[in-house]
Amino acid sequence: MKKNREKSPKQRMNRDILIVTYIFVLIFVAIAAYYIYYVNVRSEEYIASTYNTRQDLQAERVLRGDILARDGTVLVTSNETGDGQERIYPYGGMYAQVLGYYGHGKAGVERVYNHYLWRCHVNMFEQIAHTARGELNEGDSVVTTLDPRLQEIAYDMLRQYDGGAVVALDPATGEILCMASWPSFDPNEISLIWDEINEDETSSVLVNRATSGYYMPGSTFKIVDALAAYRQYGTGIEDALYYDCEGAVTLQDAVTAEELRVACDSDIAHGTVNMRGAFARSCNGYFITLGSQLDLRTWRETAEDLLYNGEIDFALSNASGRFTLDGESGTWETMLTAIGQGDTLVTPLQNAMISAAVANGGTVMRPVIVNEIRTSGGTHVRDFRHEEMARLMTEDEAAFLRELMTAVVNEGTATNMQSPYYQAAGKTGTAQNTSAPGDSNALFTGFAPADAAPGERQIVVSVVVENGGRVHGSATEIASAIFDEWLVNR
Repeated sequence: MKKNREKSPKQRMNRDILIVTYIFVLIFVAIAAYYIYYVNVRSEEYIASTYNTRQDLQAERVLRGDILARDGTVLVTSNETGDGQERIYPYGGMYAQVLGYYGHGKAGVERVYNHYLWRCHVNMFEQIAHTARGELNEGDSVVTTLDPRLQEIAYDMLRQYDGGAVVALDPATGEILCMASWPSFDPNEISLIWDEINEDETSSVLVNRATSGYYMPGSTFKIVDALAAYRQYGTGIEDALYYDCEGAVTLQDAVTAEELRVACDSDIAHGTVNMRGAFARSCNGYFITLGSQLDLRTWRETAEDLLYNGEIDFALSNASGRFTLDGESGTWETMLTAIGQGDTLVTPLQNAMISAAVANGGTVMRPVIVNEIRTSGGTHVRDFRHEEMARLMTEDEAAFLRELMTAVVNEGTATNMQSPYYQAAGKTGTAQNTSAPGDSNALFTGFAPADAAPGERQIVVSVVVENGGRVHGSATEIASAIFDEWLVNR
């Protein structure tokens, strides 16, 4: 017969000590794991936080670093002054919205990459020498993806109009090659004009129209329509609808009985057209009819696949387009949506990314504005990866849209973009300007070469010219100039 053996006090004490030891070991492991996670994942976020007062202390010891173009051109620099330092913007308003400003807060690249600009990675001996001489150490340089010549072309051509934006990017990498917004301001004078800008309720010069400007997409939205129709009808899309165009169609609101006459380009009667002909010539009557036949769920899901009602993973502040059709939408709203009017909205950056997905076989890369961080002496510190953001469509769908967008240039509304040096593809658009009744915005989104081989240089351009609809070809002329510079003059 076994006897129950009670543990001695010493044994119980040893057990309790062992339990406490295990608890402390677990706590230590958890702290160590979090520390590793913090250093490798979250540290940059906390360092970059505007609530981190360490940044202000660093500004007293470090001369804020330069911001450079992709070719090393100095876009922003700093000079020491008797009471600190001043920020200098050699190109005035040309890069104002994308690079931002420093003073009265920060914006653009100046804000997002602020913590890199006040860091100093030059060797310790050089830092000691600067300190001994009473000089500020030079902060690291931020190397952007921007191309100075493309930016100059976009900015100078936009300045001929009331306003607008241009985005150009490399579809294979997501690198932003130019990002211009007009009207603009001189960041060298931000302290002088700050009160004036804020007192003027109509001023929007601080807004980066390329990333945050909301515009009706006009006929550039027909890319969404065409893809939704392809998903609904498959390879039989060309025979799914034939439309006899007489040059214009009159829409009537069933509730208010209000009438709206919607014309095709220059009231031209296109005759009988299918998808290819209607897309190339931007036949509004065809797409209004198509909109009434599209399955709403397919249409909405397609729009959301193309970044409407979503978010764009980009370092700079940005907005994404709006697609509002739902089960309660009426016929009037449906017809207007089909031609990119009504409540439908898009940004130039989003239109560029849609075209980039078409050019890139359905995949869109995450847009990047900064490629590298260097010391003031040019030594590499770190670079930023190019990575896939999303697959917006299949390869077959991308090929279908590429064919339609090529037809726009070869036989449709953008024949002025034909070039002996490359085959362009794109979609033009004209949309009402709600802020200036009677005027309309001109849009273009597309890419070249349309038939680029893997590894071949290619570029996407998205343009919005405010009130440019009264100047035929305003958006396509800007896009052509950028295509020529990137593909022919290099």
